[in-house]
Amino acid sequence: MKLIVIGMNHRSVGVELREVYAVPSDDISDLCTGLVRTERIAEAVVLSTCNRVEFYLVPADGVSDQEVIRIAKSKFGAPAKGLYSLVGMDAVQHLFRVSSSLDSLVVGEAQILGQVKEAFSQAEQAGTVGAVIRAAFTRSFKAAKRIRTDTEIARSAVSVGHVGAELARQIFGDLSSVQVLLVGAGKMGVLAAQHLSHHGAKKVLVANRTFDRGRDLAERYGWSASSYDDIPLLLQAVDVVICSTGAPQHVITYDMVRTAVSARRYRPLFLIDIAVPRDIEGRCCDVRDVYLYNIDDLEEVSRTNIEVRVEAARRADDLLSNELQAYQRWLREREAAPTIRRLREKQIELAHYEAERTLKRLPELDDDAQAAIHKLAEVMVSRMLHGPMKMLKQNAGTPRGDDLSLVVREMFALEEEDD
Repeated sequence: MKLIVIGMNHRSVGVELREVYAVPSDDISDLCTGLVRTERIAEAVVLSTCNRVEFYLVPADGVSDQEVIRIAKSKFGAPAKGLYSLVGMDAVQHLFRVSSSLDSLVVGEAQILGQVKEAFSQAEQAGTVGAVIRAAFTRSFKAAKRIRTDTEIARSAVSVGHVGAELARQIFGDLSSVQVLLVGAGKMGVLAAQHLSHHGAKKVLVANRTFDRGRDLAERYGWSASSYDDIPLLLQAVDVVICSTGAPQHVITYDMVRTAVSARRYRPLFLIDIAVPRDIEGRCCDVRDVYLYNIDDLEEVSRTNIEVRVEAARRADDLLSNELQAYQRWLREREAAPTIRRLREKQIELAHYEAERTLKRLPELDDDAQAAIHKLAEVMVSRMLHGPMKMLKQNAGTPRGDDLSLVVREMFALEEEDD
């Protein structure tokens, strides 16, 4: 059984497609369950973030990789263009790179590991996690932790929220006198607020669908909170807007912006949209003196301290290689496990049988002595089988391993026992 990945990310398609195929968090468990209910897929995890939508799948016994990919694409509903598929160790390596933020738009960002863990947890709750996915994901978490601990990748790391605020700083320089509207007080909004505060922003209005949550974030930095309903009016006064909500539809529309710009006497308005699906209607960039940036425009901004992160990424790739080798060893041992288990069970059974026959001729032995003879029989079997079991483990998953397994099963009549 092998891992398969089908998905799209910020490299393969633009935000206009990613937002269409993004999976709402509330729908992920049902989607995982639906994939497994096809009975062609044994295990499933669905990961949906602002920069990627990916299915991690394991075929059911006897099901081909291509059939799983075909089923996944039909469930995805997305056009083939922009979708990628990876199989086996290529898929595992991709998962490790995703968890470790090496495949992120902003290399080194900390949020992706939490998002992968959440996707795994949702699949666990849905009952669609088995041995293959559990091993791959838990080892990817271990690899990500090692990379953040043992490399400099996190030292200069930023998040999408930070990058959005950094773009505002690059546009205006000194943020102390810039009027900022921060729409959304979720995770990305909080990170953007941290970065705005760090760079001296003082005139910040926070608008959140839940007013109390927006007010709590604003008061943390001595800013003001505003109602969601006031956004059309606020657009007339602010210099820059940073949007990061989870709304399924546009929060700022073309009509809102066009009306606001007329009232502003065509003072420039900068709109920074770091949400997927997008919060700001794409046509807003057509309005005179309005400058719209979405999440795909932020990659250049994220190059801050890129040299440090690139060097750290090289070191991270070395660590990933070690973790991938450990996963491959687990896979090999798992493939050899049925033959090894049956071989040991049968030989231990025979050893105990012969020990009992011997003990019947030695009735004078007490319980401790009899137990010692049984233990000796087990130890002798383990010692004799150590070499064959080691060979089976080391060669599992290769043509030679298949030959060795067949020879062992025939030599020790293991097939007869299974039939």
